[in-house]
Amino acid sequence: MYPTVQGTRIRWEFLSYVYSILFLVNLVHFFAYWTVDIYMYLLMNLSFVLFLLVNTSRPSAIALYFILGSLYQLLASVFFLLGLPRLLVVHTVSVGSLLNTIVGAYYIFVPMLQVEEIKHPKLLKLNLLLLNLSLLPFLYGWYTGYFKYVATFGLFLIASLFVLAFNLYDSLHQRKSPLKGLDLSVEYLILSLFLLFTFLSFGILSASSKDFTFAAIHHDGLLYGFLLLLSAGAVYHIMPFLLWWKKYAPLMGRQRVPTLKDIFPEREGRVFLLSYSFLFYLSVMAGYLIPSFEAPTECIH
Repeated sequence: MYPTVQGTRIRWEFLSYVYSILFLVNLVHFFAYWTVDIYMYLLMNLSFVLFLLVNTSRPSAIALYFILGSLYQLLASVFFLLGLPRLLVVHTVSVGSLLNTIVGAYYIFVPMLQVEEIKHPKLLKLNLLLLNLSLLPFLYGWYTGYFKYVATFGLFLIASLFVLAFNLYDSLHQRKSPLKGLDLSVEYLILSLFLLFTFLSFGILSASSKDFTFAAIHHDGLLYGFLLLLSAGAVYHIMPFLLWWKKYAPLMGRQRVPTLKDIFPEREGRVFLLSYSFLFYLSVMAGYLIPSFEAPTECIH
């Protein structure tokens, strides 16, 4: 996706294979020993940073989201190597790396899938600044165990997501798209963004009140709600496209081929979206009513 955004051919493609091999070997190592090999993890992240930098021809604001996301992933592996607090490492990955990458992906996928343009390009840059200027004191709070920093600058992280939501809403509200209604994958992405707001808020509430019963809702909600629906929304677009490209694209001009919409399982996709969302919220409520999460004492001084 990244070279496509840059409008260039892939360079140093071998690095993507190096990364994939290291990732898979590390995954096997994790399942065998319940820990990652830190040097392999560091090399894996270094290869990914190099791949992105080599394939960066125009460092646009969207490209910077992905570059910063990869740098935070590399930083997390350095923190891990130095033996710094586990929750600092976890939040460097989840907030520093994943949040940068995901916000960048929203700015790519939502306009692309809905056939719209970003209405406020300058807000995209403001979004980038607000997110990353908030990250350093936020992570410092995890390093020191000073939860007031975590809660305060977590609010700025949520503010950066409000900028994203407003920019996407105003862009979709232009209604210049030839599509009728929202694309199914966009519906998934919008709901997952709502879940991101919700469960980040639980994390901030947990940090500000030091009531860690909310922490279980925070991480389970992000993992099984936000990330799962985000991934499912992407898959509902990518898999039919790959099928169409492999099976039907070579037949164009020789016989009638179905469009991407013809092979797109929209009805089943919406059934899954609604049913999973309902069951997920039931499980969240059950988890809240039966709390079983202990306070993360390793960061509290």
